[in-house]
Amino acid sequence: MSHVLLRSILFIPANKPKYADNVLTKRPRPDAIVIDLEDSIPPNEKEVARSLVGDLVGKLHAIYPTFIRVNGVDTKWFIDDVNAASIPGVAGLMIPKATQEAIRDVDRLVLSIERDSSLTPSGLKLIPIIETAAGVVSSYEVAISSPRIIALSFGIVDYSTDLGLAHPRRGPLTAQYARMKIANDAAAAGVVAIDSIYENFRDLDGFRRDCLLSRELGFRGRLVIHPSQVDITNDIYSPSEEEVRWAEDIVGAYEEATSRGLGAASVGGTMIDSAHYKIAKRILSEVEDIRARDLS
Repeated sequence: MSHVLLRSILFIPANKPKYADNVLTKRPRPDAIVIDLEDSIPPNEKEVARSLVGDLVGKLHAIYPTFIRVNGVDTKWFIDDVNAASIPGVAGLMIPKATQEAIRDVDRLVLSIERDSSLTPSGLKLIPIIETAAGVVSSYEVAISSPRIIALSFGIVDYSTDLGLAHPRRGPLTAQYARMKIANDAAAAGVVAIDSIYENFRDLDGFRRDCLLSRELGFRGRLVIHPSQVDITNDIYSPSEEEVRWAEDIVGAYEEATSRGLGAASVGGTMIDSAHYKIAKRILSEVEDIRARDLS
């Protein structure tokens, strides 16, 4: 699970089982699915949606790493959501409006459920969603608050609300500080940075531009709300052909140099060392993961 591919993570409302049926047949495939019990479910349908989780996981988990977004720790639905989501086939939980305290509460509850069931100890992973100004300030602390955490994601809608910015007032700079900090803090914590949704799923040109910026900021995947966004997301957050060629050249040159007792080498007139080698190896590892995913 620590190496799960997370370029594209598609939300499916738990109260819309037909969406799960659609994603089983559509291509291209997202890398992972999130069955949503939170924002996409109105309060009067929360219990019905929760009751459908088991069937949805049964359909999806053999093809997709399947996560469940539960309602927040401070809601009346939280404990029942976590209990319903802590079942075989679930890869992990997404935790909205994450704080250190919230992640520790989730960790304790999941540990208790695992001890009293047949679930693999520490098998359920966590993806906190940073959605508030306070969450951005403490995103590194959130990212290291549990060994279950495999990724740190960003929620722009609630974050903008916290800043007092309604949708029409959000500009290209609204979230740049938050995005840069979350991507940096995720890297510092050794987990994957996952960028926020892009609300206008019909604006594919704008989405592509935003994904290019997102990747440049250090994000390695994206939350998506519509299948039309998957192809772009998988493309942008995958190593390009140029990057793969660069990585192959770096690995070959560096390994040849170290075999001769040297700590650096030259590739195309540029000096390279262990830092270049590390990122090149990561790129080639991602390529292998993508090839394996495409063949599944």
